[in-house]
Amino acid sequence: MSELISIIIPVYNIEKYIANCLESVVSQTYNNIEVIVIDDGSNDKTGEICDIYASKYRFIQVHHQQNSGVSVARNYGLNTYSGNWVFFLDGDDTLVSNALELAKKIADDTKCLMVDFNFSRVTEGKTISGFEFYTNSFIEDNIKCLNSTLLYKRALIYPKLYHRSIINHIRFNPKITIGEDIVFNIEIYKGPHFNISHNTEKIYLYLLRNGSAMQNSRTYCEYERLNNVVTEYLSNDIEVNKNLILFCCINYYFKCIKERALLSSQYSKIYNRLSFKDCWDKDLSFKFKLLFSAYKLNRNLGNLLLYLRYKLFPVY
Repeated sequence: MSELISIIIPVYNIEKYIANCLESVVSQTYNNIEVIVIDDGSNDKTGEICDIYASKYRFIQVHHQQNSGVSVARNYGLNTYSGNWVFFLDGDDTLVSNALELAKKIADDTKCLMVDFNFSRVTEGKTISGFEFYTNSFIEDNIKCLNSTLLYKRALIYPKLYHRSIINHIRFNPKITIGEDIVFNIEIYKGPHFNISHNTEKIYLYLLRNGSAMQNSRTYCEYERLNNVVTEYLSNDIEVNKNLILFCCINYYFKCIKERALLSSQYSKIYNRLSFKDCWDKDLSFKFKLLFSAYKLNRNLGNLLLYLRYKLFPVY
């Protein structure tokens, strides 16, 4: 019999989208699944819709809790799941019909303990772009993945299939309101050696909408806290020292962008810890290479580039 895959879905006030999400799950070509939906205190009809699906499908269970945040919701799923594998899905997103079948087949063929993919971004049912982390399929180990995560190249928890042996007792940090998935993955990559299979297929449809956590500018003010947590966790790890500094630099950029602010002298000092070679790391995007080099030369020069970015590509 095929191994059980547990799908963990946190939901909160998404009555307009949750049915599409659950329809994409019950339509999967891989049949041996359990679905754990955690209603995080919704005050619309989200919980009712989930209960209707649970009454129709025996493999769906719904847990209702007081509003406690997405990390607490996901942790409930991690504390109660039964599968050999875990897949995280947000309640406003959807899967292509063969997503889990394809992920499990690749896991079996490669003997990897994690499998991940590209995804597509959609808005109100219309695909606007594919998001390609990978232009070719390949396998790498967890330490390389850790370094890539610090450069935001392997940061998300979706679309990933995790074997339960690498999750073990790792849980999401409820004190972090943005980047909790980054910290979760970093803790996993810091574990014993294992391999990850990266694949080009787009199996996950990520919905861009107003009101979601990633579209809420207020949440981006938590990037400084994210830097502090990750720095404390990895401060003694020489293997990732350079990428840890780059990680903090990237987050200060995000923080400035969402606050429509320029970089203060308080944060600009970190760029002095980078060499120009670091600033032109091959895994950094060109905009970061240019911006970080400018900040290393002079904060005013870096801020001029940031100001031009605001003028040319406004953020609302």
